[in-house]
Amino acid sequence: MEGELVMSEKPERLIQEEITKYLKTLKEGKLIRNNGTGVMIRGRLMKQSQTLPDILFLYKGMAFYFEIKNRSEHEFIKKHLERLREGSFNNENRKLNIYRNQIIIIEEINSTGNHASFVSSVDDVKTALHDS
Repeated sequence: MEGELVMSEKPERLIQEEITKYLKTLKEGKLIRNNGTGVMIRGRLMKQSQTLPDILFLYKGMAFYFEIKNRSEHEFIKKHLERLREGSFNNENRKLNIYRNQIIIIEEINSTGNHASFVSSVDDVKTALHDS
């Protein structure tokens, strides 16, 4: 992907663990996770999805959706948002197609008045929660 994407950073799984740990400390919230093979609600697998955001957090009457990426993926998506949205990258690249679909889902969620974003740290989540 044009030599810009570095996959040797902290894995998304570890970032998600850190974010999940933080969100569980917020007493006003309810955490719902999407583990990639399905949405986990009350410990039960509900539906398969690779494009729905990783985390749904219900907080103070609002819905926050967080798609977790490592730092370089997050920066890559921000830098190439328009190209990804338009699909002007090689459409045979599965990862870029997933990014494109995730962008579309996030934009659709935001268009409903809810809050969705790409995050790569607990600080990104704190910013999203407190800027809304």
